[in-house]
Amino acid sequence: MIYAPRKLVYPFFVVIFLIAFLSVLYLVALSQSIEVNNPSVSILGSDVVVKMNLKNKSMHAVDEIKVVVKSNSEERSFYIKGGSLQSSSLDAGESYDFVALMPLTENTKYTVNVSAPFNKPISIDFALEESTIDPVKAEVSIPSEIKLNEKIDYVVKFCNVSGTDLPEVIWLERAEEGVFKEVFFERSIALKVSECKSIHSILTPAKLGQVTIGFTMTIGSIEKKSSKILNVVE
Repeated sequence: MIYAPRKLVYPFFVVIFLIAFLSVLYLVALSQSIEVNNPSVSILGSDVVVKMNLKNKSMHAVDEIKVVVKSNSEERSFYIKGGSLQSSSLDAGESYDFVALMPLTENTKYTVNVSAPFNKPISIDFALEESTIDPVKAEVSIPSEIKLNEKIDYVVKFCNVSGTDLPEVIWLERAEEGVFKEVFFERSIALKVSECKSIHSILTPAKLGQVTIGFTMTIGSIEKKSSKILNVVE
């Protein structure tokens, strides 16, 4: 039996260990099999739309691809194709057009992270226009002084200042019980790009003095509240 001297065995194992360690380090930190092309974040109605083309530029399949979209108030994870971990893969050279929807909120900044095991994560930052979180301007035409028990017909004008059609804008008046005789209920309108529409409302004050009428406008996950103080006289 032939025995190798220890001085030769130890360096051999050190070299093998270094090769294995560097290989794992490369796979974890340096491998970049996924390529992201044409990433974008836009607004469609009351949704945030995330789009990008994902391409596997390697010679092997990449599995468990995950896309995470983050904003200040929300984080959502998505898988490609069938929407499950098992189907979220790309074969060698394959490309896929990824699309995901998130509810529109009052955040303008988003970060999209694309990751997969043994691949270096890809992070992309987006900033939306300020008009996307304030897509509708509402103008309430109501006199500041009204008479007790007298019906007031007033107009609310809505204008779509965003760059997309809005299929549903919900409007609701609100006030303390007994201040007005009306029972308030939600109403909704649809607004095309740059379109303005008006709705008519009626108020009948039932209480003297200063009263407050409030308004809530809802577009997707965005909720805008405002109010107006009225002086009710005899």
